[in-house]
Amino acid sequence: MILLRMDFCEVILWDLNLKCMQLQLRRADNDVVNSLSFSPDSQLLALGFQAHRNSSGMCEIWSVSEAKVIPGGSLRGHRDSCSSVEFSPDTNIKRMALASASGKDVFTLVTNDTAKVDAIAEAKAVQEMDAKATAQLGAAQAAESAAKEATEALAAASKVMKSKTEAAREASEVEDTGTVYQANQDALLAIKISLQSAQDSLPILKEDMETKLARFSQLSADLEVASEEQAEAVICQKSSIEEMEQLKEDAMEQNQLATKSPTPENERRARDAVEKHELAKEAHEEALKAVKAAMSYYEEVKIQKATAFQVAAAAKQACDAVALQINEFAEQIEHFSELLTQ
Repeated sequence: MILLRMDFCEVILWDLNLKCMQLQLRRADNDVVNSLSFSPDSQLLALGFQAHRNSSGMCEIWSVSEAKVIPGGSLRGHRDSCSSVEFSPDTNIKRMALASASGKDVFTLVTNDTAKVDAIAEAKAVQEMDAKATAQLGAAQAAESAAKEATEALAAASKVMKSKTEAAREASEVEDTGTVYQANQDALLAIKISLQSAQDSLPILKEDMETKLARFSQLSADLEVASEEQAEAVICQKSSIEEMEQLKEDAMEQNQLATKSPTPENERRARDAVEKHELAKEAHEEALKAVKAAMSYYEEVKIQKATAFQVAAAAKQACDAVALQINEFAEQIEHFSELLTQ
């Protein structure tokens, strides 16, 4: 039978049968223990710690038999103190999971087969997102292609119209009434064709514009998320520096103590302190990589947003220009209709 006592900064396990302390767990930086949970087989003990010194809350998984944190068992990332930890009831380590929660978020750590399943699910989700992005890109390209074709058709009709109206102007200087009438009639027909072409192209151009505006809006939202992720990465990186420095000092102190008094307990504590410092250094390197990746992603999205804004603005200008042409064509139709009735 095991009796467990949780103090502010340490956890003690007592063997009631042997009437002695079985295990004493205490972190080097004296973090306050907020919560704890045994795995179903009692081989692991999860501890949730209080956030401090502007650092995020964290969770550690300890091996009860070895009295140390298991490899990869230091879990960081909570935005507040880790207030609750709980293992899943499954005794199979391949399917075991650990949930940890703070006042601002909930994380779940899974192992072995479960992790593989989650990795597959994540990969599938990424594939679905890629497929959706590909479909959106295809729709955008189709809209842009249709807009280009409509613009070219309108330009061709406008070119014919310009030629016919110029011929009508030149014919108006000739005294032959029949020639003038035919030139005006040809010009009127060309203008009507141009008007129809403009009216047909406007909704196509609007669809293209809306697609480009949607792309710009999406990138604006992505940029906000990228900014938040960059800020969070910087905070985690600063926190990792503080923890690494603190554990470095503790390792030096424990080594000095082990040198002065080389007892098995002091030597064990020195080894544990050095191991924790090494783990903190690795975590710091990962945090640096995360910051660089977040900054790179932010800059990439920022450039994409600027480009999308220019593209959307050009599409809107094209719509406005066609709308203006429709009004001009209508006025010209009225003008040549009056000439034909005179």
